[in-house]
Amino acid sequence: MKYLLSIFLIFCFSFSKKEANNFYGKYYSIAKGFERSSVMELKENGEFAYEYKLSGCQGIVEGTYSTSKNRIKFKNGFRYSKEYETFILDSLNNSSADTTSVDIGFPFIPDMSLTDWKISSNTITPIKKVDCGCFIEKSRHIKR
Repeated sequence: MKYLLSIFLIFCFSFSKKEANNFYGKYYSIAKGFERSSVMELKENGEFAYEYKLSGCQGIVEGTYSTSKNRIKFKNGFRYSKEYETFILDSLNNSSADTTSVDIGFPFIPDMSLTDWKISSNTITPIKKVDCGCFIEKSRHIKR
């Protein structure tokens, strides 16, 4: 009896504990659409790359992330921040000899720090909607 109980406990614990650090890799959105994709890559060194596409509207956001329990918190890298956007626009406006230009546009960059993502087995899911500029991402992403 003791032998069977030991085997049962080992069996239960081996399936109940998931590898907490085994969430690195690429996750693809389950949302379907013509020329639409949303891919999140989590690297072991604490960096991420989020790639989004909807036809001609596309981009990549890179930065760092941290985890706590079953949540992922993202922080855009400086190159994808509002401060960088302001710096570039100011430098372009100041260096322009043509004072007749109306405005210089800057592409929309999603702020990944606005929402955490939930980790569960082989999927990650944004807790709130992620505004990518051309579409709103709210679906699960499955690891492949």
